[in-house]
Amino acid sequence: MLVLAGPGLSVVATTLLKPLVGRTIHGGHFSYPSGHTAFLTAFALVAALLAAGRLGLGRVAGTVFVLAVASAAAP
Repeated sequence: MLVLAGPGLSVVATTLLKPLVGRTIHGGHFSYPSGHTAFLTAFALVAALLAAGRLGLGRVAGTVFVLAVASAAAP
């Protein structure tokens, strides 16, 4: 459920919040993060959470692992 809901909700939030914030570039086009970027980062975060649990990493090692993977996925 988390694998589907997390990335999907990140795309929805990005799509809904960009017009409210009003960040534009290049003649009125909405700026980053794009829905693609939000999806990839959220998917990497969920995958890292599942991997950390599956590998049995401890609290500190798991947190470092998850943050490293999510940071690497975010451009």
